[in-house]
Amino acid sequence: MKKIMCFILCSLLTISFAGCGKINANSTETDQKEKPAVASEKKDADKEAGQKQEDEKKQTATKVSLYFVDDQAMYLNKEEVELDEVTPETLIQKLKEGPKEKNHYAAVPKDLDIKINVKEKVAYVDLEKDVAKKLNGGSTGESMFIYSIVNTLTLNKDLGISEVKFLIEGKDTESINGHMDTSGKFKANESIIK
Repeated sequence: MKKIMCFILCSLLTISFAGCGKINANSTETDQKEKPAVASEKKDADKEAGQKQEDEKKQTATKVSLYFVDDQAMYLNKEEVELDEVTPETLIQKLKEGPKEKNHYAAVPKDLDIKINVKEKVAYVDLEKDVAKKLNGGSTGESMFIYSIVNTLTLNKDLGISEVKFLIEGKDTESINGHMDTSGKFKANESIIK
């Protein structure tokens, strides 16, 4: 009888251990089936998060107007771009980079050093001493240079700039290139916008 009881007990223990092994084997199969599903869900979540960030970036981008010279050098053409950060410096940098549209031309030389300081709605545009050597086109070039900057800074109302004063090396100047009086402050000139 002891032998039979021992046999039954061993059999029960063997079955129980085998059953535990099956549960672990089944749960491992289930885990393996779930892992790709979880990975796929994670990829979808990452994709959605990336899309959300891109959408938020588009929502925070601000549309601004830049003014470039037309192909006849008689007018300024407005070109709209979206920027994440709108400051006088970023707008001047965009003017220096030049237009994206055909038949628009930059009036602000790429290699010209320009510093900007805004006080009481006036943008003080401080130019390097060699500005005259870097400008093209005589009196027309000087005028287009001035109003490309003035219109860009004053007509983008979010900047809060109403006038622009030109300086050379931090000092007042009577003229940038000898053709226009720059001793005063400039307001937007919408009559030269095409």
